[in-house]
Parts: sequence; C-alpha cells; structure tokens
Amino acid sequence: MPKLSHIYGSASVVLPNPPYPKATLRVIVEAITEAWRLLRDDPQNGFILDGATEDEITLELRNRLMDDVLDSTDFPAFTSENFWINRESKFESFDRKHLDKMPDLHVAVRRNCSPGLRSADGLFVECKPVGRPTPAGEDYCDKGIIRFVSGEYAWAMPHALMVGYAASGYTIVTKLKTALGKRKLELKLDGSLKKCCGSVAKGYAQDLHETTHNRGFTYPQTKTTAPAIVLQHLWLDRE
Repeated sequence: MPKLSHIYGSASVVLPNPPYPKATLRVIVEAITEAWRLLRDDPQNGFILDGATEDEITLELRNRLMDDVLDSTDFPAFTSENFWINRESKFESFDRKHLDKMPDLHVAVRRNCSPGLRSADGLFVECKPVGRPTPAGEDYCDKGIIRFVSGEYAWAMPHALMVGYAASGYTIVTKLKTALGKRKLELKLDGSLKKCCGSVAKGYAQDLHETTHNRGFTYPQTKTTAPAIVLQHLWLDRE
C-alpha cells in the first residue's frame, strides 16, 4: 500500500478522508448480513440470541464475520487482503479530549490511495439493540448516532454505519423515522431518512436506509470545518 505522505498536523493534511466506493460499503453490509444469518440459523459455542446482551451479540457478530464470512468462497469480495474487523478498538475524538473512544466495530479497509489520516481511517460501526427496553430514540439515537455527529466517532470520515438489533415489530420506517423526527436539531439532520438506492430487504435484514447529519466542528489538523456525515442504517431482525 502507498506510504503516508504527510506529517500529522501539517498543512498538507486533507480532511475528511476520501469516501469508500459504494461497492465497498455494499460488500461490508452484505457480509454483516450473512454473519447475522449464521448467528441466527447456526449458533455456535452455546450462543443464544434470545435474551443476549448488546455486548454478547456484537462479540458473536464480529466472531462470525471473522471466522465464517471473511475469506469464504460464498463471499469472494470479502477477503482478509482487503478487510479486517476489530471490536471496541480505541480511537481519539476529533479534538483529542477523549483518547479512548471505542466504536462497537471498526472495519479496516485496504485502499489504493493514501487517506488524509490513516490513523483515523476505516468504516466505524455502532451497534444498538432496538426494542421496548431500548427505544430507538434513547439508545440508537442519543447514544449511537450522536457520537458520529459530535466528532467522537468517524470524525475523519464522510460516512459510517449504524446497526440495529431489532425486536419484533420494530422497523426503520416506523421507529427510526419517528425518533429522528423528534431529534432533528440535536442530531443536525439534513434532509430525511431515505432508503438506499437498490437496497432490498434480505432474510433477517431490513431495507438499508441512510441519513445525512451536519457536523460543524473544526478539524485541528486543517482548521477547516468538518462536512456532513452520511450514516447508513442496517437493522437486523432478532425475531
């Protein structure tokens, strides 16, 4: 891979990092969907989805991604040459006031060019259960989406991924749409929730949607304003 060509904090840094191709994001979403199918249909090591906590589910999801989907002949595009998945890796916030921010999953993606900041590159993924005890607004929005808006997660990236572990009857077009409508200002929503072009519900995965959120904080490295971030929303049915 190309060498990083800048000195951290110099005027040559360009932020945000370049977006990944849509095809790359689609491969990751499809891999996560397949890992979820395996987690549900063929549970391993005594894992029981019903009643599992957020951490237990996310750990199992990451393990199935790494152990059963990565380098699988069924997913030839999802290879260890191009992807690697870590759970709760530590990253700093945009202003370095917090040095141990831990997104649920971080997908390292091989590029054919150097990003502005390699240390802050990758697809950052936040996972939240969505159901009666964990409403979409209180958890998914107030403890998930907000972290991308405030610059805690994925501050150097133009996009990221939210994953919802959805209870029966909880859909993006009802629960998330309502929660977002009550939090437009806090989440700096630009536009509305919309279905991703070409997305089709598959198995236990609902239609992929996306939202755009303004950020507005200033990059210390470049003294420029962070642009809006596009969040894709993948909800996986628990029941």
